Amino acid sequence: MDFTLASPPSPLVYERILENATDSGIGPNGLPYSAWTPNKKLSALLLFRFGGCLSAGFSPPITFNHTIGVFPPKGKGAPDTPHAPHPSSTRPLGCRNCDPKLMAAAHDYCIKRSVAKHASPIQSGFVYSRQLCQNVVDLDILARAYSTLNSKWACYTLYDIACAFGSIDHD
Repeated sequence: MDFTLASPPSPLVYERILENATDSGIGPNGLPYSAWTPNKKLSALLLFRFGGCLSAGFSPPITFNHTIGVFPPKGKGAPDTPHAPHPSSTRPLGCRNCDPKLMAAAHDYCIKRSVAKHASPIQSGFVYSRQLCQNVVDLDILARAYSTLNSKWACYTLYDIACAFGSIDHD
């Protein structure tokens, strides 16, 4: 893969990332994205310098990658049962500190075009300018085609869809 046209994130890249950051679930440090946005230039410079320290081989703080696991039930409303729901009926979420996510977003911004250029054409999820939902459509078409043939592969295909896209209602 050719990354010669990609460069490490600059403070300007971090500013762009901060401009698009919206609050979501907060991580263990309790800081939402909006804590970084009142002074975007200073925050961008801080993230840039911290990234430089990591690139130079310094270790991140021990809590840098900590995540809080949350497992709300799928669907609407609270579960009717007082016991823990089956894992397949939950939607696992990882609430992670936003500073490592901002740094990852900045690096992604710098390399996404190179990755998209060299990624396999069949890789459509999580690749810049490609559509993840196309995977669901393609697998659904494949499963329907197999089912018309009374093929044992239809069952395997449907199982694979359920495993790969667990948050989609398959009923």
